[in-house]
Amino acid sequence: MFVAPSFLVEKWSCTYLPFRPRLSARLAGLQVLQLVNETTAAAAAYAHDREGRKRVLVLDVGGGGGSVAIAEVEDNEVSVLFHSGLRLPGGNTLDRIMVEHLVEAAEQQAGGTREPSDRDREILRSQWDKAKPKLSRVPQAALGAYLPDLKLDFRMDVNRAEFEAQCDVVFEKIVSEVNHVLLNAKAQQLDDVVLVGGSTRLPLLRDLVQRALGVRALCKALNPDEAVAVGAALLAAGDVTIRQEVASFDTKVCETYAGAAVHCEIPLGATLPAVWPAAQFAWKELQVCVQFSLHSPPGLQRSGIGLQGGATQCKSPILFT
Repeated sequence: MFVAPSFLVEKWSCTYLPFRPRLSARLAGLQVLQLVNETTAAAAAYAHDREGRKRVLVLDVGGGGGSVAIAEVEDNEVSVLFHSGLRLPGGNTLDRIMVEHLVEAAEQQAGGTREPSDRDREILRSQWDKAKPKLSRVPQAALGAYLPDLKLDFRMDVNRAEFEAQCDVVFEKIVSEVNHVLLNAKAQQLDDVVLVGGSTRLPLLRDLVQRALGVRALCKALNPDEAVAVGAALLAAGDVTIRQEVASFDTKVCETYAGAAVHCEIPLGATLPAVWPAAQFAWKELQVCVQFSLHSPPGLQRSGIGLQGGATQCKSPILFT
């Protein structure tokens, strides 16, 4: 069972992806039984041994990015209702913003005559990595290190309010996408909210999500760092099953025959597996297979994730999972 962010889960045999889950597993000598979105795996962890039907929103904000999904769980089964379809900023984005803030402070302390070198930047990044978890527990953290290329004994106190002010645009984007998913999924009522990923430990983010959704409390039954792994293990063991999944982005399948393009589209939110009759494609006489290609929507390309490639389908109904 291989888990990946929803914006990286490949459809069929893609020839270009910055991260190819199936190829990575194959190179490691592992057999991939199923590709699962991180939000779906987290919903599986939530569904395990839970009584009654629950509608839950899963917000995943990890280091490299995140996504939002809404799912219904009942009797150890997960039915995904809607995916965000947009790559959210993650912890790495917050880190870049704060490191630049520290760089500016170091320049000012050095008199503004020189910029920190790459080595000095890495030292500042290391100091921020140590201070970041402290700000989730206490309102202020002290940073201090010698920057050799600037010849500066750097000292600075960073408080939580300063961090939140520097990164407010990131937090607003995440909350905006949560509201967008609720609107498109037409989810009138949520029974619970599950936060997944280390960045969801940030007090301001938790508070903003709680206020945006109008819930009194967030789910505390799952460890944000372990929920995805636990859900994948439960799915692999068969203790929890996926009853319904949906497409996490728009996908177009094209086939060219005699200079004419024949295509079908899998829209965002389409229920998977999705079946298109093979008759929709142009078949030659006695032809048994057809080559077709996949193209990602402009939104994914703007996010820096180009999805394109091809695959072969034999003459039978075409199944997308």
